[in-house]
Amino acid sequence: MKRNVKKLNKSTKEQKVVILDTDFLMHSIDNKLNFIEEIRNLIEGPIRICVVKSTLKELQKISRNKSWKYSRTARLVLDLLKAEKIEVLDDDFINEKSTDKKIAILAKKMSGIVATDDKEFRRKLLKEDIGVIFIRQKKKLILVG
Repeated sequence: MKRNVKKLNKSTKEQKVVILDTDFLMHSIDNKLNFIEEIRNLIEGPIRICVVKSTLKELQKISRNKSWKYSRTARLVLDLLKAEKIEVLDDDFINEKSTDKKIAILAKKMSGIVATDDKEFRRKLLKEDIGVIFIRQKKKLILVG
């Protein structure tokens, strides 16, 4: 009996990791941007869309403490992450307080891309040779690096 075995080549084995930060998530929801679909269209091949644990903590804090608009947006983001089963990366082992630094360290370690709408963070990532996805004109994703 003949078996249909799919051979894995390098491009199908390697998944590109995309780590989403709080700014990117909040702005995506505010702009009604389907960022998951847009990221999949932007990057060829298999991808893993993730958030770090610290980003979830930031979103939970915003959902409880900020103005109504921000808390509502943060709750929508949390609901979407749960519904889409977005992978959560553990970052507790990284000895940094800053979520941005934790994201940068993980992205570098995993040869990943960071989705952020924070211009200063974007500059730092590009200096570290880490790819960046950001929102342009409130409706389009751009990949640089």
